[in-house]
Amino acid sequence: MLFVIALALTTYEIFSVNELRDSIQRANTSTLSLLLAEHATYRLGGSPLVIDGRLRVQISGREGTVVDAAGLSRAFIVAGGGSLELRSLSVIRGVANASDTDGGGGCVVVRPDSALRATDVLFSECAAVTNQERGWMAAAGHTMARNALADFNIRGGADGGGTDAQGGAIASHGGTIWLEGCTLRNASALDGGAIFVWGGSLLIEHSRFLDSSAAREAGCIAILEGAAADVRNATLRGCSAGGDGGGIFAADGAQMVLADSFVEECTAEGSGGALALDGAFVEVHRSELRACMALESGGGVWAFSGMVSASDLRLQGCGAEEDGGGMYLLHASARLLRTNIEGCAAGRSGDGDGDGGGLAVHGGTLTASEVRVVRCSSVRDGGGMHIGSGALVVLTASLVQECQVYLVRGRGSAVFVDRAGALELANSSILRCHSKLSGTAYVEGNLTLSQGSELAECEGRDLGTSGMTEESRRGGVLWVRHGGRARLLRSSVRDNSVFDLSATETSFAVASVDVGGSLEVFHSVFENNSITSVNQGASGAAAVYVHRGASLLAVGMQLGLACGAPLSRLPAIAADSAAPPAPLPAVGFSDGALLLPSTSLRPPPSVRLLALRARNAPGCERSADVLEGLILGAHVSPPTCGANPRTCSPLASCADEEAIVARPRTNLEYFAELFSGSHGVSDLTTPTCACLPPFTPATGAPETDLAAYLPEYGCTVPAFVDTISVLDDKSAAESPDFTPSPSSVPNIVLELTKTSRNENTSRSLLLHVGGTQEAALKWRVSSASVPRWLQVSPTSGVLSTVEERRAHFLTVSVGSAGMREELEPLLATLNVTVEVGGVRETVLLPIYTIIATTATAATSMWGLPGRDGRCVPRREAERSPLAVTVGQMREVEFTSCDFEAIEVAHPVPSLRTERSTAYSPRRFRVVMVDGDAGDAHDVPFEYEERGIYAAGVAPSRTGDFTLHLYLDDDPCGCEPDSLQKGRSPDALSTTPCATLAVRAVCPEGLVGTADRGCGCPVGFEARGATCVPHLTLLLILCAACSVGLLLLLGLCVCARRSVHHRRLALAAAARERRAQLRRVRAAINDASSLRFPFCVMPFRSFAAFGRLVPFEEARSESALVFCDTWDNAASFAASHPLVFLSHQWLSYASPTRTTPTLSTWCARWRRSPPSGASRRTSATSGSTCTRSRRATRRPRRWRSARSRSSPQPRPTLWRARPRRSTSTRASSAAATHT
Repeated sequence: MLFVIALALTTYEIFSVNELRDSIQRANTSTLSLLLAEHATYRLGGSPLVIDGRLRVQISGREGTVVDAAGLSRAFIVAGGGSLELRSLSVIRGVANASDTDGGGGCVVVRPDSALRATDVLFSECAAVTNQERGWMAAAGHTMARNALADFNIRGGADGGGTDAQGGAIASHGGTIWLEGCTLRNASALDGGAIFVWGGSLLIEHSRFLDSSAAREAGCIAILEGAAADVRNATLRGCSAGGDGGGIFAADGAQMVLADSFVEECTAEGSGGALALDGAFVEVHRSELRACMALESGGGVWAFSGMVSASDLRLQGCGAEEDGGGMYLLHASARLLRTNIEGCAAGRSGDGDGDGGGLAVHGGTLTASEVRVVRCSSVRDGGGMHIGSGALVVLTASLVQECQVYLVRGRGSAVFVDRAGALELANSSILRCHSKLSGTAYVEGNLTLSQGSELAECEGRDLGTSGMTEESRRGGVLWVRHGGRARLLRSSVRDNSVFDLSATETSFAVASVDVGGSLEVFHSVFENNSITSVNQGASGAAAVYVHRGASLLAVGMQLGLACGAPLSRLPAIAADSAAPPAPLPAVGFSDGALLLPSTSLRPPPSVRLLALRARNAPGCERSADVLEGLILGAHVSPPTCGANPRTCSPLASCADEEAIVARPRTNLEYFAELFSGSHGVSDLTTPTCACLPPFTPATGAPETDLAAYLPEYGCTVPAFVDTISVLDDKSAAESPDFTPSPSSVPNIVLELTKTSRNENTSRSLLLHVGGTQEAALKWRVSSASVPRWLQVSPTSGVLSTVEERRAHFLTVSVGSAGMREELEPLLATLNVTVEVGGVRETVLLPIYTIIATTATAATSMWGLPGRDGRCVPRREAERSPLAVTVGQMREVEFTSCDFEAIEVAHPVPSLRTERSTAYSPRRFRVVMVDGDAGDAHDVPFEYEERGIYAAGVAPSRTGDFTLHLYLDDDPCGCEPDSLQKGRSPDALSTTPCATLAVRAVCPEGLVGTADRGCGCPVGFEARGATCVPHLTLLLILCAACSVGLLLLLGLCVCARRSVHHRRLALAAAARERRAQLRRVRAAINDASSLRFPFCVMPFRSFAAFGRLVPFEEARSESALVFCDTWDNAASFAASHPLVFLSHQWLSYASPTRTTPTLSTWCARWRRSPPSGASRRTSATSGSTCTRSRRATRRPRRWRSARSRSSPQPRPTLWRARPRRSTSTRASSAAATHT
C-alpha cells in the first residue's frame, strides 16, 4: 500500500549552480525543496550533483529551466538510499563513461535502494559512453559521438573500452524510477538507449521516448535481472538497437506490463523490432506496434522462452527479414486475446528466407482467441502463420485472410505446419488466401479444423511452370504430405478453385493428399469447389485427390456437386491407380548412380468412404450414371457391408445406404424415367455404422458417433461388476497375474478369536469390472445396510475403468471388543450401488463374521447372565444361602464367560477355530465343601445351552455347605483389578472369588437329629418308615376337642340373642325417624303461614310514647301496622328492617318496676345500631338479633337431603306472634324505623 504524506516544506529559490550545489551539500534535514529560476541554465561544469544518504531532494523548475552537464559528466547521482524528485525542467547533455562506479545513466544514475521521480522533465542528448567516446563528444558534438559509439560497439563489441555503458538517459541498479509526463530523446548507450533497469522497479506514465539508440540491446528501454516494470500510456518512436529489441528489451526473469501504449518505427538489427523478450514475463494490453522492423526475426514481437500474454494488441505493418513478420515465438508460452496482425511481412526480396508473415511459432505453445491475421505475406513458407517443429498452436474464433507467399515454390500462403508441429483451428476461417504452387494450407505436421471452421474462397495456381520433378505436378488449396495429417471435423471446404496451367500430366486437387500424408474428413462439407486444367490427361479431383502412399478416411462427408461443364470435368474424389506406375525417366546422377522417382515403391492409396452423401446442385439435371462419375474417380470405390465384414469397427452394426441424395421427383418425371429405361436410382452406396444397444461408443473418439467407424475406438460392451474378491495382500492387487479365486466369491468371511485380549481383522475387497466400456465407475455403500459392529471404509468412490479393469475399492473390518459370541455366523449384507455409463445396478455383498471366544475363570460365575449377555454376579447382600432338602437333588446353574464378562455360546473346550482351540480351557469343576466337617467332594454337572451349566446338588446330611467353581483348577470369580474398575460399585464382588452358600434342611415333617440326620418330631414315634403320635397325646387331644365344642355352642346362643335385640332397636329408630319427619313438615307449614295477625310499630312511634304501652293503647293511637297474610308480611319485611323486642310485664300497671327500660333501649339503639341496619335496625329484650335481615326473605320449602340437586341453605324464619297471658297488656311489640 502506498501512503502519500504531504509535508509542509520551506522552498528555497536557487539562482546559480554553486548555490544549488551548496544547498544540497549543506542540507541538514532529511527533506529539501529547491526552486530554480525561470529561463535559467545551470551548467554543472563537469561535476554531477550527488544526493546521498537518506536525503530527499525536490528540485522544481519553471519555464525554460535547464540543467546542462555539457557532455562532461552526469547530471545527477542518487545513491545511499537517497531520493530525487525533478519537476518541470530540462536535463541535457549528460554523459557517463564506463570508468564510473556503476557505469551508465548519462543524465541520472540511481544506485541500490535509491529512488528517482521525474514529472514533466525533458531528458535530451544524454549518453553512456566509454572514455574514448567521451572525448569525441566534447570535441565533435553529441550526434557525431553517438554514431561513433554505435559503430565502435557494433564492430568491436565489448573490447571498445568498457561493458557498463548502459542507459543513455537513466540507469538504475536496484533502485526505483517513476517517470510521469516525461520526454526522453536523442539518448544513446551500449544497452538501453534511454533507460537501463537492472533489478528494482520502473513505472512510466504518459511519457515519450524518441529517437534513442543502443549499440546492442534495447533501443529505448532495457529491463533485466528480475526487474519489475509498468509502462502505461507511453509512446516509443524512432528507437533503434544494434542487437535485439528496437523498442524494449526484457530478459532474465524480468516482469513487465505494457498497457495503452504505442510503439512506432522502431528497428533492431537483431530480433524484435518493437519488443524483444528473453526469458521474461510480459503482459501487453490495448497497445499498438506499428511499422517496426527487425533484420532477423520478429518484426513486432520476438520472444524466447518466458511467457507472453496479450489482449487487444494490434501489430500493423511490421516486418522481419527472416521469420515472423508480426510475432516470433521460440520455445515460449503465449496467450493472445483479440489480437490483430495486419500487413506484416517476413523475408527479403530476392532472398529465399522468410517464414511466417504474420506469426511464426517454433516450439512452445500458443493459445489464442479472436486473432486476425490479415494481408500478411512471406517470401517462403506460411504467408499467414508458420507453425514450426515442436510447436502447438490452438486458435479459437480466429481469422486468416488474404495472406500470400511471394516465391513460386513458397508453401502455404495461409498456413504452413512443419513436421512435429500442430495447429488446431476451432470456429475459425481461412479466407481468400491464394498460392502460386504449393497450397493455401501446407501440412507436414498436424492440422485440425473443427467446430464450424472453414477453408473458403482460396485459389491454387500452377502458373505453367511444372517440370519433371514429382512435386511440380501435384498440389492444391490443402496439401498434406511427408507424414502430415489433416483432420476436418464438422468443418467446410467451399468455393475454392484450382487452376492447372501445366501442359504435362498433373494431379492437382482442392485437397491433395500426397505420399505419407493422411486426410480425415468427419461430418464435413466440400461444396462448390472446382478445378480447371489445360491438360486433357489431368487426373486431378474437384475435392480430394489421394496419391500413392497416402490415405483418406471420410465419415459423413457431404459433397455439393458444382454445376456447369467447365467445372464438372473431374470427379470430386479421385486417387492413383493401385497398380504401380511405369518408371519415369531419370532425373540425374549422384556418385555415378541413376536417380529414379520413388513412386515405383510406394504402396497404393488407401481410401475409406463411409456414410458419404452427395447432393446435386440446384438446377442441374444429371442422370445417375453422370452423378456417380462426378463423385468418384475410376480408382475409387467405397466398401460395402457384405463384401467386407470389417468395414465398421468391432461390435458395430453396418448398413449400406444410398450415397446420392436425390431431390423429390414428380409423377411425370418418374414415368418418363421408367419408359426410358433409366429409373434415376443410383447403385452407389456407402456403409453406415452405429453402436446399437446394448453396446456403447468407446470414449476418446473425436465425436461419439465416430467410434463405430474408427477401428481404434469401436463399440464397447457396457461395463458391469464382474466379481468381488477378497485380497488379503494389498500388493497383489497391483500384480497383472492376479486372478480372483472362485472360492472367495461371493461370500466374505471375517474370523475373530477372543482369548485374553481383543482381536481386529479386516479384508480388502477387489472390484473386477467386466465389459470393454471405458467409463468411470461410481459406487456407494448404503449406510442402512452397514451394522454397528462392522466398519466399512470408504463408503463411496470412483474407479477409472479406463486405466484398470480391477481395483481395490473398499475395506471391511470388525473388532471383537464388546462382541457376543453367537452359535451362527453374523451375517451383514452390504447394499452396494454401482453406476457406470448412466446405468445403475445394485450388488448385494454378504459378509459373514465368526467370533470364537474362550472362557476365563476370572469372569465365570454362579447364576445366569443378564439379558444383554453380561456376566454380573449378585451382590453379597443378595446372596442368601441356597436351601436344599436332604435326600433330594437341586440344579444350580453357573455360566462360562469370556475375559470381557460376556457369556460364551459353547461348552468348554472351544473347538470353533484353531486359535480358540489352542487357547481354550478344558473343563469346569464343581466342589461342595462341608462347613462343619470340612470335607469336600465333586458335584456332577451337565451343559445346557449358551455356556450355561447345571450342577446337581444333593447333600446327604443337614448343615451349611459351600459350592466352589473351578476352571482348569483355577478358582472362578477371582476378578482382576482391570475388570473391577470398569463396573459400578454396586456390581463389584466383595468376596475374593465366586462361591455359593448352600444350607441342607430336612424334608417337611422331619427334624434334624444329633448326627445331622433327619427324624420324627416330639410326640411321634417311628413305626416302620413313618412317624405316628403317642397314645397319651391322643387322649389329650380328644378332651380338648370336647371343650371346644361346648364353647362353640354357648357362643351360638349369645349371638342369636344379640341379633334379636338389634332388630328391635332398628325398628324403634325407624319409628322415631318417621315422627321427626312429621314434625319437620309441620314446622315448615307453620313457617309459611300466619296463625295470628302480624303487627309492627314504627320506631318513632315507639320512642314517642316514652314508655311501654299496652297493645290496646297502641292500637287506639293507630300506631300499629297490621299484615294479615304471610305474603304481606314478607313484602313489608323486605323493605323495612325489623327488630323483635320481647319483654314480660312485671306489674299490672307498668311493664317494669323501674322506668328506665324504654330510654335504655332507645339510647342503645342510637349509640350502636345493629350491623346492616343503618340506623334502622331493631333491638330485642336481652339481645340483638343478628339474623333479622334473613327474616325478610321469603321462606322456601325444605328439600330432602336425598335430593339429587344441591341443597339450598335453610331459611331463618322470624314470626311476630303475641304471647298468651292473662292480661291483654302482655303483648309483643315489633318496631320498625323508617
